[in-house]
Amino acid sequence: VYQWQPWRSWPAEQVHPDSQTVDLLRREYAHDMDYHRFVQYLCFQQMKEVKKQALDAHVFLKGDIPICCGAE
Repeated sequence: VYQWQPWRSWPAEQVHPDSQTVDLLRREYAHDMDYHRFVQYLCFQQMKEVKKQALDAHVFLKGDIPICCGAE
């Protein structure tokens, strides 16, 4: 897969894959996709806790949407 190149340089069938290609890629990369989903989940949970503690301490975190959203 073209992980280190801009997506615009990928072959058209990978930029706009059909459903069969998507299914094939999901099967082929299932382990990698699960790993990255899990890491993102852990990061989200950690940032949610950081935000809660920051708000409790009257500290405002400024950043992109994942930092500003979460623990309400």
